[in-house]
Amino acid sequence: MIKDILKKNVMVLVFGAAALVSIIIAPGGDYISYIDSELLAVMFGFMAVIAGFSESGVFKRLTAMLIHLSGNTRRLTLILVLAVFFLSMLVTNDVALLTFVPFTIAVYAQTKKSPILVIALETIAANIGSAFTPFGNPNNLYVFTHSGMSILDFFALMFPIVGVSLVILVIMCMTVKPEEIQLASAEKPEISNVPYLMLYAVLFVICVLSVMGLCSPITAFASVIAVVAICEPHLFGHIDYGLLLTFAFIFVFIGNIKNIPQIADMLSTAIQGHELAATVILSQFISNMPTTIMVSGFSDRYDAIVIGANIGSLGTLVSSLASLISLKLYSASEGSSTGKYILVFTVLDLILLAVLYPLSAFVIL
Repeated sequence: MIKDILKKNVMVLVFGAAALVSIIIAPGGDYISYIDSELLAVMFGFMAVIAGFSESGVFKRLTAMLIHLSGNTRRLTLILVLAVFFLSMLVTNDVALLTFVPFTIAVYAQTKKSPILVIALETIAANIGSAFTPFGNPNNLYVFTHSGMSILDFFALMFPIVGVSLVILVIMCMTVKPEEIQLASAEKPEISNVPYLMLYAVLFVICVLSVMGLCSPITAFASVIAVVAICEPHLFGHIDYGLLLTFAFIFVFIGNIKNIPQIADMLSTAIQGHELAATVILSQFISNMPTTIMVSGFSDRYDAIVIGANIGSLGTLVSSLASLISLKLYSASEGSSTGKYILVFTVLDLILLAVLYPLSAFVIL
């Protein structure tokens, strides 16, 4: 049990330790002021609302409907990958994968075919699709709330990257041999608590408005707390408190490091002018979420940072925490071949990264 807790919270422990060391090295800081409480409040709101959507069964119903549209392996792959790509723009990359990967595994168990390629493509689709919106992943939310970009500026910045990625994903899907498949008639999950679902839709809009600066983050946070506490208080148990705590620790760590002139100057020199490369490379080792906060602590080139964090989700399995969700779900399935999955996933990621990096460098010129 302790081992499982440690595995699930490794990022919290790592950055908690980093924050503690930074406090010892640079004591006396105003640690609470380093933490962006408004950002954490908005993230909490999105997590709670999306948990409400998941609880209603709406995502599972959508998945079942899409699967029934397929007739052969190529079409099935295309439907699943595109569904994850576009859904991740609204409900974040990890939720999209938690919704679709288990269904993919179940469907391919019926076809007696390996789901490795499809799950790898779904994971890439989730990581890149979520790049398009300010609330598609935590990296975007952080950058958008700190950069002063308008939402149209953000869309314009990310459109070339996401658009080219979509074309490449479609081409990859089209390489699948179109073999006819016969799926057992699966029961379509029912959508429950429709009145609550409508409330969560309203809360989702309020959270989006808070990201756009049209509503106070505290108002959005209070609204979510009140509605969830009255309607479905158990949803508070679905919040990823580990992620929120990780963000808090990173804020404290960066705040302390910036108060150490020698280290701050060294990092600023290494990062400034190389934000894209620094973000992509660092993401491969500590994931793109903490990388975004760390690099932005020493540079205000938010365009390079947000693009670097999103294309930096490609590469190693740890470059995006959402990628580990797919690996965990697939590895737990019957007849899984984890080594083969990692190989396929890594090769596809590197192919896309090789195309997107020079494009990204051109976009931020």
